[in-house]
Amino acid sequence: MLWWMLWAGVLAALIGFAYARRLVPMIGAPRGDVAGLAALLASCFARWWVLPRVQRVQTAFVLFVAGMTLAETCGLVGVYLGAHQTGLLVAAVVGILQWMPLFARRFAASAPVAPPPEADGR
Repeated sequence: MLWWMLWAGVLAALIGFAYARRLVPMIGAPRGDVAGLAALLASCFARWWVLPRVQRVQTAFVLFVAGMTLAETCGLVGVYLGAHQTGLLVAAVVGILQWMPLFARRFAASAPVAPPPEADGR
């Protein structure tokens, strides 16, 4: 459940930042586009190359947060610094959608379960 809440929060925050920034038009630099795309490519690499090889739920969660942050960085760089604001925003939304935590169910079976509390007969 936490994975889904984080995912939805990051996606909503990116869309909120983009909407708020659209109210103030801005001209960005092409260097911002390159930085945004580099962050998005790093996010895609982490999602499709590194995450499938991860075995521990703790490592997967850290990678999930880092990958989503990189994808969101593409959108934020696009909104605030990029010359192609709409293109980078759409790319960032697609980048965040790829982190939809459908993969997390594979870790559900391996997650440690706390033993039930002992009944001491009082």
